[in-house]
Amino acid sequence: MPNGRLNELDSQNRTTEVPKKFLSKKEFFCDALGVSMRTGENLIALKEVTVLRVGRRVLIPVSELDRFARRDHRTKQGTEGEAREGGHS
Repeated sequence: MPNGRLNELDSQNRTTEVPKKFLSKKEFFCDALGVSMRTGENLIALKEVTVLRVGRRVLIPVSELDRFARRDHRTKQGTEGEAREGGHS
């Protein structure tokens, strides 16, 4: 019976594991990092985070979340500190 053999082989190749997601929504990315949506959108606009656009959807690779969380980040040079130091003499 050839069909019986094919079904047997097919059932051996199936796995019960659920594949991991490799793309996430902006909301998940921002929540996982603990930043606001606005900050997440700014990171995307500044190209600090690699994204994949599918139509209007913006998807972020989960590997990008890990990469971004593990690296050092630049901070803006605030004018607050300069105003205090160079202020009144």
